[in-house]
Amino acid sequence: KTWGVEHPSVAETYANMASVLFYKNKLEEALDLQLKVLDIRRKTLGEKHRTVADAYKKLAQTYSSLSVRLESKGKFDEALATLEQELAIRQQLAAENENCNLNQPLDLKI
Repeated sequence: KTWGVEHPSVAETYANMASVLFYKNKLEEALDLQLKVLDIRRKTLGEKHRTVADAYKKLAQTYSSLSVRLESKGKFDEALATLEQELAIRQQLAAENENCNLNQPLDLKI
């Protein structure tokens, strides 16, 4: 078990804070927290976990928004690579669990 600053509940709080920052258009601050969330979740839950895939999705949303703001193609490339990571995790989970629905919308609000 992991406790302290790398506990999954800490990651959840960071994720909630990142969401607020994202909607306040403080994208750089949101990105920093989302990277922490991804790091904690990968360490504590492993790469093949639904909440790790969710962290990749949120990260991709922020990269996309930053691309629009900065008019930078590079961030769109990072967003696409991040979404490919999310897809790979979801495909692995679907192969292991017949109840997983890959047709469920990804909720990409950009």
